[in-house]
Amino acid sequence: VARGHGVSAAQAALRWSLDRGVAVVTATTKASHMRSDLAVLNFTLSPLEVAELSALREAVPSVQILDAWPDVTMPVVALGAATCPIGDAQSAVSDWLQRGGRHIDASHDVRVSAKVGAA
Repeated sequence: VARGHGVSAAQAALRWSLDRGVAVVTATTKASHMRSDLAVLNFTLSPLEVAELSALREAVPSVQILDAWPDVTMPVVALGAATCPIGDAQSAVSDWLQRGGRHIDASHDVRVSAKVGAA
């Protein structure tokens, strides 16, 4: 789908979210990433493309994240906690694991890795 629009997989995923009516919040301090994120407003996905990407989502195991929103789920695997403040990393990963998620720590920050390991 992404290749067909000449965009990255991340941009196609952001566009898919927007086309489904999901509010998307991105965070970056890099101008190139900001331009890339905003470029998702320059194309749309066809209903067939939205359905194709939605089918991929259904193939990925996920868990419910909030009791009040039974239809809201997250993929079971999370990669890294490097953007968490160091004091919050242990709590965030611990909560995620208790909900049934799995975490792969890819952090190069030893202080964060120690907190993730403690979780």
